[in-house]
Amino acid sequence: MKRGSLLTLPLMGIACAAHAQSSVTLYGVLDDALQYVNAQPKKAGSLTNLIQGGERPSRFGVTGTENLGDGVQAIFRLEAGIDPNSGTSTQGVLWGRYAYVGLASRYGTLMLGRNATPLYDFARLYDPEHVYNYGIVKQDAAFNDRADNAVKYTGQFGPFYTALLYSTSYSGAGEVAGQPKVGRAASAQIDYASGPFEMGAVAEQIFGSTVQTQNDRYRYLSIAANYKLGQAQAFLGFKNANANVSGRPTVNTLWWTGVNYSLSPVWKINDAVYYTDYSGTSSNSLTFAATVDYYLSKATNLYVSASYARNNGLANIGVNGLGTTDPGTNQTGVMVGISHLF
Repeated sequence: MKRGSLLTLPLMGIACAAHAQSSVTLYGVLDDALQYVNAQPKKAGSLTNLIQGGERPSRFGVTGTENLGDGVQAIFRLEAGIDPNSGTSTQGVLWGRYAYVGLASRYGTLMLGRNATPLYDFARLYDPEHVYNYGIVKQDAAFNDRADNAVKYTGQFGPFYTALLYSTSYSGAGEVAGQPKVGRAASAQIDYASGPFEMGAVAEQIFGSTVQTQNDRYRYLSIAANYKLGQAQAFLGFKNANANVSGRPTVNTLWWTGVNYSLSPVWKINDAVYYTDYSGTSSNSLTFAATVDYYLSKATNLYVSASYARNNGLANIGVNGLGTTDPGTNQTGVMVGISHLF
């Protein structure tokens, strides 16, 4: 996601006086939209509401670096998701988006703490709607995952980027002695970029978070690419989700494609199509999404987004995610909002 201009903390001057090579930065996003969605669950009719993060999740964060010499830096990041409509946390914890400390050098970056999974980072690169509210995270919430108790490494080597993550208790439920599978998660990502072309793959495996559910397993494999041509960028992607819960295996596949196009420096359009198929059943879901942005400045933009979800069989992926409409029901959503970066 794009980060706007950043404001330094009032305390930054004090920090710099004590450590000439240190810096602390405050940043954030406030994004709110008025939304209309029909076909609510249990045939409840339509809903009009204010929704945070219509285009970008609202957040507040602090980052810091300290130069240690020889190209090595100490780093940290604290980031909280916030709902501007109520002032509450969107993750239920204070620093629900990021809370990590680490070291960065020419050999890569090593981070310890709560962090985004490589599957989330992958979605930011290859989703035509760029993880917006009507984007790929509503097709599968795993694309919006973060992991507690995580060790994460990222590195850039020429045209190749790689990320590795291992969590000893991804949900924060805690490790259990003598039970090495409880709550464990591991994932890996690799990307290749050359000129206008970029392609990547990511794999992830998660085990159940309790002793009773430790044999439950979730596996994700996703491959995608994008290509820039002038003011346009095209996307194509595939994801396979393979779960085995209580001894019952299930598989679903997601295909997506889309285009971004900059009409001018202030007008931008994003279009996407998502298709989910539940293997071995007649259930599937097809979703169309489009967003038009108008930039008032580099930091502030207005947007209009629309999405239409068509479900067959027992599929119930609504425009706001799984279970936000009844099985086999079609749904339409429209929202108008404002997003400001600081």
